[in-house]
Amino acid sequence: MPADAARSIVFQTWGYMRLALAAGDDLRVVQGLLGHASIVVTADIYASVLPKLYHDSARKTARLVLVAARQTPRAAKGARAIPM
Repeated sequence: MPADAARSIVFQTWGYMRLALAAGDDLRVVQGLLGHASIVVTADIYASVLPKLYHDSARKTARLVLVAARQTPRAAKGARAIPM
């Protein structure tokens, strides 16, 4: 295979996997698609995408916490919390 063709395949694969991760595909799914023996290899290669994924995950978790807090009944004014 010519070097240009090999570079093209690598670039296309990298681009596809980067988009898959950005779309929310699990890192283990990407690992399996690429045939990496270890998830560490996949994480190292696609590390540039991971900060965005971590940020998105934190944002979604914060949203869930806020929704749960809004649904929790409020304590009466002046009421003391029971220590645990």
